[in-house]
Amino acid sequence: MYKLDLTNPTGISRINTFTSSGRNRAKQNFVLYGSNAATDPGWNVADAAVFTPIVAVDTRKMEPKEYVATSVRRSDGKPLGTFRRLVWTVFPVTGEIGGENSAYQELQVIQGK
Repeated sequence: MYKLDLTNPTGISRINTFTSSGRNRAKQNFVLYGSNAATDPGWNVADAAVFTPIVAVDTRKMEPKEYVATSVRRSDGKPLGTFRRLVWTVFPVTGEIGGENSAYQELQVIQGK
């Protein structure tokens, strides 16, 4: 899991995630959650009182690439929402014993209007 604290509730228009290392490690498999809790809500993203699921991203069916970039945004241009914290809950990208994990390089949040 990766957690990002934006310090204050912030309108978000787009979230970009970049992975590399080629082949399987560039694939992405995560669920993104947002929270507006006044204090650190911890890591229990299943707690609907403090976390809101934003999107699930799964690029495992793509042909292996050197790099993968995903951009989460609404097609109507409206903000994804207003959040203080974001949590990427990442999952292995292969089913091998122990699973192989993505090599996340960048997590980028673009503020909305």
